Amino acid sequence: MIKLLKNILLLIILQFCSTFVLSSQNRIGLQFNSFEVIPEERTGLNLTPSKPFSFPHGFSMSFDISFELDTLFNYGHIFRIVGQDQQSIDFLLKGKNLKVTYSLGNEILDCHFDELGLDYNEYLHFEIKLDVKNEWLTIVLGEKSFSTQDISFSSFQKVNICFGK
Repeated sequence: MIKLLKNILLLIILQFCSTFVLSSQNRIGLQFNSFEVIPEERTGLNLTPSKPFSFPHGFSMSFDISFELDTLFNYGHIFRIVGQDQQSIDFLLKGKNLKVTYSLGNEILDCHFDELGLDYNEYLHFEIKLDVKNEWLTIVLGEKSFSTQDISFSSFQKVNICFGK
């Protein structure tokens, strides 16, 4: 009986602590340190540390993202998809412009927050769909969709994906 009461008390304490922690944080998910810290303390997330993902017909990736207004430098690389032959697709933030570039700066998309009806500290849905088979790239930012066929799709059948630079 005493053991049961201890377990119940422990559960109540854990519930209280988790509720307090969750209510005191207004952000969830992965938070990145960028230019405001020294390079060794910057955040990065490599989804393919040992070997590339293989997507012979293509893939899609989506997430929600928010940017903090009080950051000294307005980010940089959000993520990079690197295919064979070092071809890459980069998602970047420069000021209030969201950019998607292809291999060494060829611009696929340049969209200002105002065009999306957003500002900092608001969540934005991002999705990228790479259809290798039909040679089509689609990028969704919030409610807007952008498409292109101006990349070398065969380079993206095997990819490395990293968040941060």
